Amino acid sequence: MTFANSNGAYDLEKETAPVVFVVSTTGDGEPPDTAVPFVRRIKKKTLPRERFARLCYALLALGDTNYANFCNCGKTIDKRASLQELGGKRFYATGHADDANSVPPLKENQHEVQISRAVPLTRHDSVKAALLIELDVSDKDLPLQPGGVFDVLCPNNGSEVEELLQRLKLGQRRDHCVLLELLKDTRKKGKALPAHIPEESTLQYVITWCLELRSVPKKALLRSLVECTTSGVEKRRLQELCSTQGSADYNRFIRDPNICLLDLLRAFPSCTPPLSLLIGQ
Repeated sequence: MTFANSNGAYDLEKETAPVVFVVSTTGDGEPPDTAVPFVRRIKKKTLPRERFARLCYALLALGDTNYANFCNCGKTIDKRASLQELGGKRFYATGHADDANSVPPLKENQHEVQISRAVPLTRHDSVKAALLIELDVSDKDLPLQPGGVFDVLCPNNGSEVEELLQRLKLGQRRDHCVLLELLKDTRKKGKALPAHIPEESTLQYVITWCLELRSVPKKALLRSLVECTTSGVEKRRLQELCSTQGSADYNRFIRDPNICLLDLLRAFPSCTPPLSLLIGQ
């Protein structure tokens, strides 16, 4: 059983050195394109139980708890390769990295700069788009050194912020103070208040700086929007899009065309979610 890497291929049946798997999950629990052939091979029921008896491995699965099938690809590989099924032995406990609980950006020493150039590095049909971004810092006194780290905070477009305020019927409350607290009955793993939202801020500030309006709505959000929709037809369509059976439609109409939150709300005019739902998601 082999799998490819940048320098060729490993033979997992003969490999004696420790092997580390780092694998993400895409779509509705599917493996990324580069891992599909490998996952298909190890899932074959005809493989002998001691196929990976020599394999000593560790695995880091990358995922997002906003999805129902969190880290599903990594869990599939870990289960099949393990001692219980194909004989492999872990030399370190399996890890599950959650993108939904990423470390929030720091807010000290902020500088407003312009983007001087943006060049796409991936093809239009790639699973994820990658851009080369150049920032003009020529007039800034930044103590940056090779290997240093900085965060980029991008405000949402002003017209989109205004549209969302009006859609949520909060236009007259844009300057009201926003206070956050956790629901007492929440069951979300790693529950905590979003650290990137100040304890005291205005409604307009939260929507402008703290919410991601351009990202593709995840199925968990669509599932939550069902209860905020009054039209029976629209409610059923949202239920279809967030269901397991509706994965093809979700990819076709939501993920592949990069639909954003406002696009979704325009398509479902009877849906009026509370701001707390959007912050929670």
